Amino acid sequence: MGARETYKENIERLRNERKEARNKIVQMTLEIEEILNSLATDSGNTEIPWAKMKTIAMGVRFDVNAEVYFIKVLDEEEKMVFKVYLKSGGEFGLQEHDCIEELYVIKGDLIDAENPGKVYAVGETKVWQPHELHKPICTLDSIWQATKIKVKDD
Repeated sequence: MGARETYKENIERLRNERKEARNKIVQMTLEIEEILNSLATDSGNTEIPWAKMKTIAMGVRFDVNAEVYFIKVLDEEEKMVFKVYLKSGGEFGLQEHDCIEELYVIKGDLIDAENPGKVYAVGETKVWQPHELHKPICTLDSIWQATKIKVKDD
């Protein structure tokens, strides 16, 4: 009878551990959904701060919308790098960050819909300063490298 009780106790402990793990996944999902919503829309909260971007998992594909997805490929103390993939006509929502953002065009093109006077071509980089509103879009199938650089606290 004692071994049977131990088995039941072990199963209950495992169920509780799995429930706790599921709850953490749900919380992480809600947090990433908030970031993705901010990246996808032009209204509401446009700021995606450094601290929230640090919570994005490495090597995982995140779909912003049907035309845009990204994967975090580097996560260092002072710098993060994302590979961004866009279908022709793909666009992000209006956004800003508390860090410097550099978008390097690997393939396709890049336009900042907030300042549409320049089309960035393959090999060119667009830089936004902290809290500078921007809305990256493309007219061609595109791949960008997005580098986020932490601003030093004074």
